[in-house]
Amino acid sequence: MKRFFLLNIFLLVSQLLISQDGIRLYTDAQKFLNQGQYKQAAEKLSQATGYFQDNYIISKAVEVNILAGKTNEARQLANRIKGTQKFLEIAKIYANTGQYNSAYDYLVKYLSSKDKLPEYQLKRDTLLVALHDTQWWQKLWKKTWYDSIFVTLDRVEVEARYGDASAAIDQLEIIAREQPHNKRIYVLLSQSYERLGAIDAAIAQLNKALAIEHNDYNLLLKLGNLYAKKQDYALAAQVLEKAYRLRPYEIELLPQIAEWQSKSSNLDKALNALQQYLQYDDNPQVRYQLAETYYLKGDYLQTIRTVNKLLDTDKNNYKYLTLRGKSYLRTNNYQNAYYDMTMSLDLYPEQPELYRLIGQSAYFIGHKEEACLYWQRSYQIFHDKEALKMLNQTCKKH
Repeated sequence: MKRFFLLNIFLLVSQLLISQDGIRLYTDAQKFLNQGQYKQAAEKLSQATGYFQDNYIISKAVEVNILAGKTNEARQLANRIKGTQKFLEIAKIYANTGQYNSAYDYLVKYLSSKDKLPEYQLKRDTLLVALHDTQWWQKLWKKTWYDSIFVTLDRVEVEARYGDASAAIDQLEIIAREQPHNKRIYVLLSQSYERLGAIDAAIAQLNKALAIEHNDYNLLLKLGNLYAKKQDYALAAQVLEKAYRLRPYEIELLPQIAEWQSKSSNLDKALNALQQYLQYDDNPQVRYQLAETYYLKGDYLQTIRTVNKLLDTDKNNYKYLTLRGKSYLRTNNYQNAYYDMTMSLDLYPEQPELYRLIGQSAYFIGHKEEACLYWQRSYQIFHDKEALKMLNQTCKKH
């Protein structure tokens, strides 16, 4: 029994280490993509698909390989895609290699299926642009690929986004009675209610859509944002964590999860999310968020250590100096607090709180007259009542 338990632990740790390699490859690919380096991005992303088997990452790898001109690799990847999505990706490969008749054949296969994107999305797809001026594109759209409900929903979607949201709701509710299992109807209802500011109703409609397809990544992102809009940050974080479990390589979700966990006072969970992100990408903004979270938790020594690392590469960042100065003040290191905060104020004077805090630091290192001047400025310029209180208590003679 003990041997079986240890084997399970070993397998779990091994899987975790393997997935970490995949996440790192995906993260590196994203960096190359942002820099327009498609060949390097394609190589990393193709390797990442060896760790994750979902259609999204494989389709993305296909498209980046197309952009990189790596046609053979794109074909091999496309053949791994499950379902009708495969036909669309193969069509894109043929469209970008000038084999327009083959692209047409695969688009026909794709459009003949029930599971397809709306017409307007296909017509805007940049990887199908090469087909637009060909006879094959004209021939493709002479046929009717969408039933009347699909066409109606395309029209109502425009109304829901840009027009009369109330009118869109009336139309969608009629359609919902006819097609109660059509996920798209509830998504559009949610969007319409959100435009009207009815967030609870928007959430209810998205939950109906998720009841039809529990693991819809994009719907989970929308639902998380709706919960955040009504300031239910604990639920917002919970929903986004579910989305992250579906695509554990999308580490960009982690800072948002951390922000919402912080706002719901789950600071340990926030710290875990940020530390997890920083395993893969030493992003200064995320590291600063980590430092702020340590500060909120009251771990001022860790705040100082984290900010020190940031200041190694950006020594004149006023935000970093302010946070470290406030942390020094909390640990009674008044001299360092005074130095950091005065330097920060020189770099960026529009920091009302700093006048009062510098006054505190100055007072405790024996510069009482200077402290009174800072408190006086804080009250006169920014009407800081705490500064006035300190003035009255300490600076009556001044």
